[in-house]
Amino acid sequence: MKKLLAILVLSLVWCNVGFAEDEFENQDIFAPWNDTLMQNDIFAPWNDTLMKDDIFAPWNDILSGPEDTNQYLREQGVSDTDYYWK
Repeated sequence: MKKLLAILVLSLVWCNVGFAEDEFENQDIFAPWNDTLMQNDIFAPWNDTLMKDDIFAPWNDILSGPEDTNQYLREQGVSDTDYYWK
């Protein structure tokens, strides 16, 4: 019984599939970071190592909309308009 309990506890500790956190806080389906073609773009600002965890980034703000996103990208100097919310 102790072995079974130990296996169960270890599997819960190491297995985070059922409890995986969403990659982005903002889950708006129209947001560019939720676009299936752009989500894994290595040059996208939401995949940039410095901007990805920025607490002010629109993908980390639940209430961010198109205007906030575009303003943030302009302030960060993102010139590629593909990453802007259309």
